[in-house]
Amino acid sequence: MLKGTGIRILSDKKRFIGISVVVALMLFGDALLYAVLPARPEGFRVLVWQIGILLGANRLIRIVTNELAGRLIKRVGSEKPLFLAVLIGSLTTMGYALPLGFWWLLSLRLVWGSCWSVLRAEGYLAAIDFSHSRNRGRVIGIYQTITRAGSGGGVLLGGFLTDLIGIPYTFFIYGLISLASLSILFALAQGIEPSASGEEEKEDKREEQEDEREAEGDTNASDDEKKKSAPEGENFSKINLLVKLIVWYGGMSMVLVEHMIVNLTGRIVADSIIVNFNGLLGVSSLTGIILGFRSIGMLIMGPGFGALGDVVERKKLLSYSLAGELIVLLLMAVFRNWISYLVLIVCFIIFASANRIGMYALMGEEVSAGNHGKARALHINRFATFIDIGMFLGPVVGFFLYANYGLLSILFLSMALLIPAFLGIITISRIE
Repeated sequence: MLKGTGIRILSDKKRFIGISVVVALMLFGDALLYAVLPARPEGFRVLVWQIGILLGANRLIRIVTNELAGRLIKRVGSEKPLFLAVLIGSLTTMGYALPLGFWWLLSLRLVWGSCWSVLRAEGYLAAIDFSHSRNRGRVIGIYQTITRAGSGGGVLLGGFLTDLIGIPYTFFIYGLISLASLSILFALAQGIEPSASGEEEKEDKREEQEDEREAEGDTNASDDEKKKSAPEGENFSKINLLVKLIVWYGGMSMVLVEHMIVNLTGRIVADSIIVNFNGLLGVSSLTGIILGFRSIGMLIMGPGFGALGDVVERKKLLSYSLAGELIVLLLMAVFRNWISYLVLIVCFIIFASANRIGMYALMGEEVSAGNHGKARALHINRFATFIDIGMFLGPVVGFFLYANYGLLSILFLSMALLIPAFLGIITISRIE
């Protein structure tokens, strides 16, 4: 039931699956651009030094648009923003087919980043609405698996298509595929029917009024009741704020560390590992195999780790997994030889992927506990803003430190960033 609208919506399960597929299809063009642009910048009429700006612009703009998208969804609901995000996002994918140079591509990346602020919020909102406390980790893991399959499939298929028919035709086809996902939204809209009576609308209005009283304090309560409840309410607000800050920082730090090391994998392979393979494998091949564990691991491990968090206490499992990541980083700093690096980078990728799934599940738990209806989108996107900051800073900080101070500096910084997150997770597991 959509609150305050007097309409009945189709099952949350169908909506979750439908929106997950839409988001996966929308990622086709973006994922392919990350693969094709660095390899063939001349096909887009851009210079090599402009590639990093273009691939990071969509993340940078989301620091602003995440908040705006969350407020928009809270104000007008999900349907219109989602429809516009799919429509405009599809047109940006088609726009990649036009080799008009840096400024054209930069404008498309900024527009796409704004669309992704809506698409990501709607995806996680659908997952949270469909899930409950006993299966939230598994549902979010399934969502990430579906969307990862979209981005991975887009790159795999697009790589062959660009070689066969060229870059412009490939992106135009991907734009049409993304545009076709509007049919899924129309099918979902067919599941919305007028309610038989106004009783459900009245019930939703009562629920909204109760939510407002919970958030602002019951104005009809007596002075004595307010005085008694004020200290407890203040303590709850402080705890709630502390939990939010820990979840936000935890998400940012984990993603920042992951993107520092994952983006440096090729450099580590080239500088410290490949010489010991005696020409059996090239740098790109070995890097691809190592990073393949990340994509395959997310597809296989996503629902499994999420489901495990539903059975075991989620925060406890996340703290164990985060401790494992810290141990791997420490071992990389101590055992500095090519065999250790090869094994430990794979272990790091597994732990980092698991922690990201666990952190998103924890975010879903926190959003569900303190927010209702459309307000959830705003809180999802505030968390996503910290994720985007980590994703943007990771490669920038990582390459700067590696070029000037070496891998050891990155490992020590990573541990320094993750230890407060580890302690924070333990703290909220005890106070909640």
